[in-house]
Order: sequence, then structure tokens, then C-alpha cells
Amino acid sequence: MVLGIIAEYNPFHNGHKYMIDKALDTTGADGSIALMSGNFTQRGVPAMADKYTRAESAALGGIDAVFELPVVYATGSSRDFALGAVGIFSHIKTVKYLAFGVEDNEPGVFDEVSEILAFEPDEYKEILAAELAKGRTFPAASQKGIEALLKGHGDNIHNIISKPNNILAISYLTAIKKIDLDIKPVII
Repeated sequence: MVLGIIAEYNPFHNGHKYMIDKALDTTGADGSIALMSGNFTQRGVPAMADKYTRAESAALGGIDAVFELPVVYATGSSRDFALGAVGIFSHIKTVKYLAFGVEDNEPGVFDEVSEILAFEPDEYKEILAAELAKGRTFPAASQKGIEALLKGHGDNIHNIISKPNNILAISYLTAIKKIDLDIKPVII
């Protein structure tokens, strides 16, 4: 069984090394594969180093194989980034775990939010449409819908779903649910 990681490693640092080691230790996986953005990262920003240098750093840091995430996914929104990468992992049958880092250890909240985004209940769709009609951006309208459906969590929900690594985590979980993939998330 193999551990999958979706990454940019821009640049590779000790936090990435820690995550790889922790995920391998936690899962007991036989190896690791990283899907890494190429020379351009999310939203089209040029990487600090070329993809070959970053891939070499990942290999030296404990990744067994590095594959390039196609630019159409690598430069997209967090949802496109996650859905494209998780979709690729769905075709690599040995990948049984997907590891990712978060700012908050709130797996229950991540699961609830990803459930809303994956299956879009009617109440969420109604709030989303109303917020978009007010001129809000899609991310802002979506956040309003999530907050309304999860109001039992109080103001804490806004803080959790606003942080970059948490947003990616939720996007990965949403993609796993949309694809109905038999892969175990490993939250670090």
C-alpha cells in the first residue's frame, strides 16, 4: 500500500519532511508518491525553483516517486487542484492513503464541510444562489452557505474554513467523496 501526497514543495522544507515521515509512520505504507506542480504553482505563480530541483528535494526528503501534476490542475483553484490530483490517484490502485497538512486538528468539521461541498444539499444551493445574486464571489458565497448550515459550531467555523491548508484539506476530502474513492485521508 502506498501513501499519496499532493504537493508544490515550493520550496521543500523541514515541515514537508516532518509530514512525510509522520504520514509514513502513521500508515505503515510501503512507499510514497507525490503529485507535484511543475514550474507553475496554484493560480499560475512561477515556482521558486524548477520542477526537477523540487522533485529531487522531495526524493531526498523521503518521497519514492514524484510525478508532475498537469498544469491545468496545478494552476487552478483549490477545488480544481484537489479534484485533478485525487482523480489521478484514483487510477493508481496501490495508493491507499492521502496525506495532507492542516492548520487546525478538526477532522469532524472538515468531514462536515466536505460533505456539504460534495453533495450540495438544497439549503446550501439556495444560500449560495442568494449570496451570488448579492454580488459575492463564489468562494465568499460558498463560505456563507457552509457557515449557515454549520452554525452550531459558532464563529469557529469561519476561522477553520478560512485558512489555506484547511481549505486544501477540505478540497481533498470533497474530491475523495465526489469520486467515491476508497482512500484513507491522513491528516497531519
